[in-house]
Amino acid sequence: MSISRRFLIASSLARLIQREKGGVRILEGYFPDHNGKTSCVQLLETSAFLTLKTQSTSGVTAERVEIPRSYAEALLDVVAGEVDIVRTTLAVDQREISVNRVIAPSRLDLISVEFENLAEAPAFSPLPWFGPEVTADRRFSLQAMAFAGPAEVLEVPCTDVALHSLIDTLEGRAKPVKQQPHSASQNPGPSRKSSAARTGAARPSAEVANTGAATHEQALLRELERAVHPQLGPPSLRTY
Repeated sequence: MSISRRFLIASSLARLIQREKGGVRILEGYFPDHNGKTSCVQLLETSAFLTLKTQSTSGVTAERVEIPRSYAEALLDVVAGEVDIVRTTLAVDQREISVNRVIAPSRLDLISVEFENLAEAPAFSPLPWFGPEVTADRRFSLQAMAFAGPAEVLEVPCTDVALHSLIDTLEGRAKPVKQQPHSASQNPGPSRKSSAARTGAARPSAEVANTGAATHEQALLRELERAVHPQLGPPSLRTY
């Protein structure tokens, strides 16, 4: 059994993560739920998978098998909805954290943390670079976005504390955060923002790519000060 928690993340921080750690392009298609079961087909650059998830009161059981790319492409033609994402995976304190940069049907940056059981999930303390939690809001699940279209576009502020915490994480110096009682004042909701004003993925600058370890942090800080223009995502993964 597994369960996941979802968080928003500032677009600028998600860009830095992808720039530093790379990412995997994934086209993910969903079939309608049936008797508590969800079928999902994933098309990656060099492989493809079919996943069956079964929902129960104790969590989700997932069965994942690799399939030929031609099968995946055929299934994507008949799914009820799909999302196009770039996923970067980080290992933090022996736990896998996925940063999903949604390209379509809307541009949105999300963090997903998987847990093996219900007891582990509440004990997890989000790092300072995590944005507001949206686990309970199904609009921000990849499946919901595939079916219903764009979720509400929200702006997540990037603070100095969040930036320095992310740099520590990228450099393997992430510090555990003590779990705090939840309150609205500790985790204010993000402000609304027009999708036209969202910052899209941008090409890495030579400054960040060639910066040495001694000036790495300064270069990242300068990157956040640059104005970035929205760009279209990379070409489709499908082949014809």
